[in-house]
Amino acid sequence: MRKLTLLIFVAVLFPLRLMAEPIVVRSGEHNTFTRLVMQLPTDVEWSIAQAEKNPILKLENYDGGFDLSVAFEIIPRTRLQALVAKASQLELQLACNCVVDAFLEQNSFLVIDITNSDRPVLEDVVDAGSETEAISIPASGFSYGELLWSQSDQQIAQSSESVVQDGSSEAGIVTDEQSLSMESELVSETQERLLAAFSSAASRGILTPKPDVSISNPPRNAETPPAEIFDSSEQIPIIATPLAGNMRISNSSDIPESGLERDTVASSPVCMDPAVVDVASWGHEEDMGKQIGTSVLGLYDPSGRLMPEKVLAHARLQLYFGLGQEAKQTLEMAPSLKAQYPELLDIASVLEFGHAQNPRSLHRFADCDSDLALWALLAASEIPPDQTVNALAALRGLDKLPSHLKSFLAQKVSERLAARGDVANASIALRSYQRLTDGDDEPRLVHAELADLRNEAAQAEAVINDIVNSETSETAEAIIELIDRQVAAQTPVEADVALLAETYALELRNSEKGPVMLRAFVLAAASSGQYTKAFETLDTQNSALDVQTRTELTSFAFTELADGATDIDFLEAYFDLFSGKKDDLNQKAIVATAQRLFDLGFHTEAASVLLNRPIEPLSPDARLLKSRLALLENDYQQSYDLISDLNGTDAALIKGQAMQGLGKPEIAAQYFSVAEAETDARDSAWLSDDWNNLLTEDDMVFGQLRAIVNEPTDRIPQNNEMINNSNQAIASSANARLTLEGLLTELEVQN
Repeated sequence: MRKLTLLIFVAVLFPLRLMAEPIVVRSGEHNTFTRLVMQLPTDVEWSIAQAEKNPILKLENYDGGFDLSVAFEIIPRTRLQALVAKASQLELQLACNCVVDAFLEQNSFLVIDITNSDRPVLEDVVDAGSETEAISIPASGFSYGELLWSQSDQQIAQSSESVVQDGSSEAGIVTDEQSLSMESELVSETQERLLAAFSSAASRGILTPKPDVSISNPPRNAETPPAEIFDSSEQIPIIATPLAGNMRISNSSDIPESGLERDTVASSPVCMDPAVVDVASWGHEEDMGKQIGTSVLGLYDPSGRLMPEKVLAHARLQLYFGLGQEAKQTLEMAPSLKAQYPELLDIASVLEFGHAQNPRSLHRFADCDSDLALWALLAASEIPPDQTVNALAALRGLDKLPSHLKSFLAQKVSERLAARGDVANASIALRSYQRLTDGDDEPRLVHAELADLRNEAAQAEAVINDIVNSETSETAEAIIELIDRQVAAQTPVEADVALLAETYALELRNSEKGPVMLRAFVLAAASSGQYTKAFETLDTQNSALDVQTRTELTSFAFTELADGATDIDFLEAYFDLFSGKKDDLNQKAIVATAQRLFDLGFHTEAASVLLNRPIEPLSPDARLLKSRLALLENDYQQSYDLISDLNGTDAALIKGQAMQGLGKPEIAAQYFSVAEAETDARDSAWLSDDWNNLLTEDDMVFGQLRAIVNEPTDRIPQNNEMINNSNQAIASSANARLTLEGLLTELEVQN
């Protein structure tokens, strides 16, 4: 019994941290700021730190997580775009250049205000012990109802009170008529203030007109913050949440291993109601004109006032029919709708540009199990590889769309999924598009991309060649793709493909695809050996190309010329064109040109070309060529220094020659061995003082000599075998002479 009592006492004094309830985050919206309020448990210390653009609320002595289920029920995402919760941290992902201020009310309620401002977002770390001083906002110690009055109202009241006091102190001066006028003004002012206060209180939910449903008492352990902290237009129900807070598990990596896990990160912001992107329910496919006309006529009430709910319905109807720009213009009629429904602007931008140029909210919900995944996939211009995408939910959302939107968006969905390597789901999206198209409209280029993802390069090129050889709407794009592939693979482009590219470049010269097609033609001409045509096109179409493209094409043409032209054609083109185009060449083209000149024996010209290299570090090929030129000038030390850190056979051979020129044959022999130049290695070793150790007896030329040198010389003993031993010594001497004669015969002796 005593033991049980002790356990109960310990449990009361030291409650388990695992039983802590998540902190409910509530919100309110004002004209100039957005407010977050949360009730902190006892003994919890807080601070706000700046991480890049997004502030992070950190709590000490707490790891119960946050409940974000009602955080965005009232406020739009114009200032606060998302909240990401951990066990003891809350990240505020801002959508504006706002100021973030925080203070503590009634020693329990943490208030965070996100205020419009031109100055940078909060950067300093706010310490929990000095939050009032750091943020420059004192704890107000308000009583119930004080926040009903705005600052301007309080100033008016103070000025009115001073007027009354002044009037009473100088009663002899104020006339009866002035007194009556002053009283009338005060009554009118009081009425206006009361009406404004009641209106504000009703809009915030502080005053409610005779509720039809009785509200049950909240749980004893859930204390509701004072209503005046918020600015809301509806009551916020208190929803019980599990201990995991706002975490939504989307894959196995999100599951915490134990209840003691402290900083478990949620997969993404909490998914909002998918009804906000339920495009399929915003209209029907028949009688587009009748639907649009009827909707336009209903925008105004009989008195001529614009009805925002009708504007919203009309904008959604326009989005249903794919009219993105028109929907944006409609939302301009009621600007408050743009802030309240940012997802509509994202959808409009997707319909207009293929992605949201300035994503507002939808791009954050790619892993939601609803239609949100579809629009998130389309809204983001680029989804990070590590971000989860719910491809199945996106395909379900695609299938729900009306046929005219599906035919427009399916190929884009397929391309997005293919870019992520999701071949299977990209194929499903593609097939959903093909069911709606006929003949030439079938997007066969996507088939090639999918084949590439499956490592079926031959199949991909077969598809592209088939499109090139047929007359379809994708032929021009297929020609560009084919040329780019062959150039990247350093495969010569066929002459007939170059001719086809030239035809399309002429046909599309005044279109958006004109510069891209012109680029493909120049690449094809140079790759197919039509150097003159490539350079002539660069001269005649110089104004149609930007600087970067002109440098790319001129450099490619000179590189192809240096690598593939005959000696005569190369030298003729070099002396005619290089001086006029050298400023448009990159280092690769300069090195290729100089190397061809060096190989042809034009060493001085090669050196002058290298001096024209762009101002950037020398490439390994440029350093090797410059090192060879230094060898020709007998500048052995510079030759070695230029490539001292390079590896490979070519570098080792040049290093060996440099060391040989510097009089270090033993080092030269080692480099020649690395370069597999055995003859040069043997000769350098023989010239070394340590030749006996560097050479072996297996060597064809010096092996026998090494054996003779290493053969010990024995003295002939004076005994009965003296004559026999003398004959052996004479024979050995004769053998040595023969070896030396053979050595002199094998070696090329130079005077």
